[in-house]
Amino acid sequence: MLQCIPTRFEEQRLAALYRYGILDTPPEQHFDDLTQLIAAICEVPIALISLIDRDRQWFKSRVGLEDDSSPRSTSFCGHAIQQEDLFIVEDAKADPRFVDNPFVTQEPHIRFYAGSPLITDDEQILGTLCVIDRKPRHLNDLQQQALRILSRQVIRELELRRSLYQAEHRWSLARFKRRLGNLVRSSLDLDQICQLAAQELGETLEIDHCSISTCTDASTICSMSHYVRPEQIHRSIQWQLPDALVQQALQQDNAITFDQYQSEVIPTVEPPQSLLLVRTSAQDRPNGLISLAHYSSHHHWNRDEIDLLESVAVQLGLAIEQAQLYRSVQAVNVELHKLAYTDTLTQIPNRRAFDETFAELWQTALLQQQSLSLIVADIDLFKTVNDRFGYEQGDRCLKHVAQTLKTGIRQNQDFVARFGGEEFVLLLPSTDSSGAIAVVAKLQERLANSEADLPVLPTLSYGIATVIPQPQHTPEQLFRVANQAVRRVKERGRNDFAARLLVAAE
Repeated sequence: MLQCIPTRFEEQRLAALYRYGILDTPPEQHFDDLTQLIAAICEVPIALISLIDRDRQWFKSRVGLEDDSSPRSTSFCGHAIQQEDLFIVEDAKADPRFVDNPFVTQEPHIRFYAGSPLITDDEQILGTLCVIDRKPRHLNDLQQQALRILSRQVIRELELRRSLYQAEHRWSLARFKRRLGNLVRSSLDLDQICQLAAQELGETLEIDHCSISTCTDASTICSMSHYVRPEQIHRSIQWQLPDALVQQALQQDNAITFDQYQSEVIPTVEPPQSLLLVRTSAQDRPNGLISLAHYSSHHHWNRDEIDLLESVAVQLGLAIEQAQLYRSVQAVNVELHKLAYTDTLTQIPNRRAFDETFAELWQTALLQQQSLSLIVADIDLFKTVNDRFGYEQGDRCLKHVAQTLKTGIRQNQDFVARFGGEEFVLLLPSTDSSGAIAVVAKLQERLANSEADLPVLPTLSYGIATVIPQPQHTPEQLFRVANQAVRRVKERGRNDFAARLLVAAE
């Protein structure tokens, strides 16, 4: 059996075929009409529009045949594309090139074959329009001429299809670039921008997988957004870009294209068949990577696709830079807020934070008519600690008390702050007087049983004030009541508490 061999300019021929974007597309009536017509003219049971891929022949249209593809190595059409006119085998069993061909000895039992090459304007042969019979036969001159004419019509249909596709494609690309540009200008949400770009790129270019990654430096990928065509989700999630390829793409200004991608190492999962990579950057510094992949077939990346991706890369590079700058500013603002609202020594909220939180909790309690308890806690004999043991021990005492109070209240509900000097304040929303007394008792026990590398364990005097706020009340009144309670505790011996209610008449 004579096997097919590649054409003389095989890579150019394949590139031309891939530019049409026709492989693995659904049936179309325009092409089916041509195969049905040539089958009727030639009076044969089988007619095909056969496109010759690297390792297979794929049938854009077929009459009388179930399979949509077969191996190129044993195909008749693989021989037909080696010449520029009709390739005819009148009796395959009498032809030594095909007598033992599996398509002759088995289904579909080919005896007769005639194929007219599909030749583009730039003289690349994409495949054939062919007719097949299960018995020997001869085509008359009229039938041969019809085969030539209709093969040229197939090319015209392919050209028309590509022109319409390119027009729609360019319109879709222009719309996508406008949407992305508007989003980049109006949003600092990088995740939203990247996810939209990945999905729009995937759907617009009809690819299997699109990923958009950001990086913190020229080598470290830190986040990723994906679009995956549903039928390819398992393969695309399992396969990852090799690190060496990522580094190459991040260091290169222009897009990297692989029409037929071959992994340099033996992959553990099936890699894509075609890849297109381009980095994003700002001020010549790489800050991301866009990757497009086809898993189902080889794909020739055309100039429109490359131009689009490079244009998107410019916009995304700007968006990533803006978002990273915004996040840096946010981080600085968080740190500034922390400095402004945190006591430097004890690392708990300071008086400014207390004033704002007190006002917020007061309004909530007033609107909902719920109890609000305020505790003022003062370290007993703190001046003596400083005088006897030094300010360093005094600072350690303050830190110990602050952490004991902080860990002894309801997290994310109650509030503790250093008010100033050795005085601390606690706010207990939705807590009545008995509840506040229970909190103080727990704090006293925790402090008495705590382990601390201090000369003496500190004790505290607590003043508790509770209110269900009324319009005539103010936060300052509640604070004054709590302070008065602390003074009474100090007067009668310290290390105790006193509780008062702020009633409506006050």
